[in-house]
Amino acid sequence: MGDTEKHQGKRNTPEVHDYPLWQLEQIAEDVLKDATFCIQKYRIDIEKLIGQKYEIIIDIHYNLQPKYDIMAYMLTHGNRLFIDDNLIDNPRNAKRYRFTLAEELAHFVIHKDVYKDCKTIDERVERESLLTSREQWYMETNAKALASAILMPKSLIESRVNELLTVIGNSTTHTASVINILSHDFDVNPRAVRRRLINLGYHKRSNLKLKEE
Repeated sequence: MGDTEKHQGKRNTPEVHDYPLWQLEQIAEDVLKDATFCIQKYRIDIEKLIGQKYEIIIDIHYNLQPKYDIMAYMLTHGNRLFIDDNLIDNPRNAKRYRFTLAEELAHFVIHKDVYKDCKTIDERVERESLLTSREQWYMETNAKALASAILMPKSLIESRVNELLTVIGNSTTHTASVINILSHDFDVNPRAVRRRLINLGYHKRSNLKLKEE
């Protein structure tokens, strides 16, 4: 039985569609519009962006990951974003914490209608269970791409990449160096940097080795 048949008759959630990358770039620009207060050279202060521009309260949910197998969730009812206590309290997870915040902000921006009536995490989990596997995949991949575009704005990262390619070099042997510097500059994990550069087409417009063979 396919996803459509499985959910037919009990579906009461808005349909989730796949955003093209160019549209996610535009949305990221809108998110950062009038938010220069959260841009610190290359680093985006995601906590300040969430708290001051969107007036969302960041709160702790103890034992969230062990119980629900997720690290964070957003409740649009009350504008609250909950983070697992281990993620928020562990300095070694600082970059992951920042990306998780950005990803939940992305869900808030582009998937608000899906969760608009959810007042508890259990209601949110139930709502997600009504989505097809394809819709769930759209939600996660789109949210990750938008989170990357928010934390690594197109104009800032392209300018920095082009500078590094000129100074360090533009070849496969320079890939790790470029990624590590960008990871430090934008305060995100190297994996997120690599994915962002691929989305921006640097696997074709540079000699960096960004995709696995």
